[in-house]
Amino acid sequence: MARKPKTPPKLEVVGRQPARKHRDPVIRATLLAGVRAGMPYELAALRAGVARSAFTVWRNSTEPVDVEFMAEVEAANAEMLFECLERLADDKEKQWQRWAWKMERRFPEHFGRGVDQAALIAANSNAPPPDDEVDVSTPEKLVEAIRRAANGD
Repeated sequence: MARKPKTPPKLEVVGRQPARKHRDPVIRATLLAGVRAGMPYELAALRAGVARSAFTVWRNSTEPVDVEFMAEVEAANAEMLFECLERLADDKEKQWQRWAWKMERRFPEHFGRGVDQAALIAANSNAPPPDDEVDVSTPEKLVEAIRRAANGD
């Protein structure tokens, strides 16, 4: 006898807006942990029992509680990127490809194939654009270029 597939949890509706499940500390922690691990937002939400539609409403909302929560989601995303950069810089096992792959997939606008890293670094720093090409051929050189740009060197 074949098992019936599990149905996702039903989303409570209050008025026309989905319930603010992100106020629940367990759901909030589960969702943020998924984002920190590198999961796509919608899948991290589903893992926490939140429907994609609810998550989309929260992302597009201007309600203060939603804006605050989405700031936490973006901070968790930034933490994941920072961890990748740290691991790239401190990679003693010389297996940097997994961290670069994660960054390339999660942040294609910054680390995707074909992105001009030198122009990106110059655009996001206070320093004037570099006169020469910035060498980003290895993860160590990319991390060093980002550090120099952040320090204004």
